[in-house]
Amino acid sequence: MNARQSRGALPRLVLGALLAAGATTPSPAQDGQTTVHVIATDGGLAGEKITADGNLIGVMGDFIALSPGQHQIWISAAQGYTLRIGLTIDASAARVTDYSANPRSCGMAYEVLWEPPGVFSTAKKPTSAKKHGTKVQPAQSRGSLVLRISTPQFGAVQGKAGCLQPMSMSCQEHYAKVHFVSNPSGAEIWVGDEKQDAEAPVTLSVPFCSARSTVHVMMRVPGMTTCPQEVELSNAAVTDVQCTLNAPAQPATVSKKKR
Repeated sequence: MNARQSRGALPRLVLGALLAAGATTPSPAQDGQTTVHVIATDGGLAGEKITADGNLIGVMGDFIALSPGQHQIWISAAQGYTLRIGLTIDASAARVTDYSANPRSCGMAYEVLWEPPGVFSTAKKPTSAKKHGTKVQPAQSRGSLVLRISTPQFGAVQGKAGCLQPMSMSCQEHYAKVHFVSNPSGAEIWVGDEKQDAEAPVTLSVPFCSARSTVHVMMRVPGMTTCPQEVELSNAAVTDVQCTLNAPAQPATVSKKKR
């Protein structure tokens, strides 16, 4: 889905109270969400897209925000394969529940060697001030969790994968004007799963079907938590989309007690 830059002036349709004039969206990792740093053990997956529960949420190396519960994480890989990871996050722990490497529909299936993905917390227990003579705040890391993924290795061809019947949907295409604003400015803009040739702040003409007036968008600054949103569009107004992108919390500092 390719959006087009637009300078037209139309009345603005604001996305709820949080997107009122002058307001910004909350930090993506607020409201009980957990920040997850998705990293590769090598460079084989660099730049690959990350999809969570059906929507683009970042690229490899990004910090993503996930709510408690069960999630399906999908990551593109070589040979047309997609890596699927079942991830459960709750108040006490996070764990990988299952995983698989899946060939594309009608593509070639290979023998695949893929080390199990792992998830772990980077937070450290606070040091006891009484025992060590230091004053320490509870440690926070650059991402509460790290999801570590290895690059799969492909061997001999095993045959041809099954073919899925493509879904067809009639589409009467419309265009809606969407004004993107990010703090800090200069964020990448993604519409659907495609990166746009523009950075926030900017107004784009975004295509959508009459049968579905919502579109998934994401703003991204490398090193900061991504900001994905589901946006309701209107071809009669400009839709404001605003994001505040924050760097994950730095590790807590330790101050020595004065003698």
